[in-house]
This record gives sequence, C-alpha cells and structure tokens, in this order.
Amino acid sequence: MIEQQLANTIVTIAIAVIAIAVAMQAVSAVVAAIAAMKTKAAVEAIRSHVQPVAERAMEVLEQSRNTVTTVHTRLEPILSDAASVTAQAKSVMEKANLIMEKGQNQATNLDEALTETVERVRAQLGNVEETVDHVLHGVRSTSDQLNSGILTPIRKANGLVNGIAAAVGFLVQGRTTVSRATQDDAMFI
Repeated sequence: MIEQQLANTIVTIAIAVIAIAVAMQAVSAVVAAIAAMKTKAAVEAIRSHVQPVAERAMEVLEQSRNTVTTVHTRLEPILSDAASVTAQAKSVMEKANLIMEKGQNQATNLDEALTETVERVRAQLGNVEETVDHVLHGVRSTSDQLNSGILTPIRKANGLVNGIAAAVGFLVQGRTTVSRATQDDAMFI
C-alpha cells in the first residue's frame, strides 16, 4: 500500500516536472518568435527610411545633370564648378546605393534568421508533442496497473465477503420456510 502511494507520488511529480518543462519550452519559443518579429520590423523600418532617401537622391542627381547641361550651354566658365557638383551628386548616389545594398543584405540575413527560428520552433513543437505522447502513455499504463493491481483484488474480496455474509446469514436464520425461501430468492434476483 505504501509502495503504491510512493509510486503514485513519483508519477505525479514526474508529470508536474514534464508539464513545467513543456511550459518553459513554449515560453522560449514565444520569446524567440517575438524577438524575430521585432528584428524584422526594425529592418523594414530602416528599409522604409532608406528607400525614399535613395529615390530623392536619384531625383536630385537627375536634376543636377539637367542643370549642368543647361549651365554648360549657357555659361562655359561655370563648367568646372558644375563638374564638382556632379561629382558630389555621384558620391551621394553611390552612398545611397551602398545603403540600399546594406539594407537588402540585412533583409536577407533577417529572412535567414527567421527561417532558422521557424525551423527551431517547429522542432521544439515536435519535442513537446513527443513529450505529451510519452506522458499520456505513462498515465494510461499507470491507470491500467492501478485497475489490475488494486481494483480487481478489491472486487474479488468484496464478492468473497458478500458470500461469507450470505452463508453466515443462512446459518444464523436456521431452517427456512417456503415463503421465506421464495422471498430470499426474489431478493437475490
């Protein structure tokens, strides 16, 4: 009896530990997913800020080229100054292109990180499912053992006690009359 209680206590503790482990895995997966989403949002925000600057830089560059052509045809002496402005605009365009390339690289890295995170989350969910299946199998096994080890012997003992009680009752009552036998048979049925 004490061993059975000890076994029940151990099974209960094991189930509690597994439940805590599953909960911790779930929290870890949620934290990882939130971090990945925040990182992706930050990269998208950077991309949304860089792209308008790059487009504006392209517009400025185009305007600068048109201005240089007009100035060159009208004012030859200013041509050397216009070449300097063009060089500066080209530098701005190169820097804008570098910023766009870095943003695209960051987006690619983020996509890879998100893919890896999703794969890890799927693996963890698979582990959780296996753990739950294992726990449920243990609970079923314990229930079957409890039924065959305790409840069946108790039912047999109860039947034996009822039989002994009926025999003692019969012996104590003595001889039975026909009407009493009929009444006893009716109660038995």
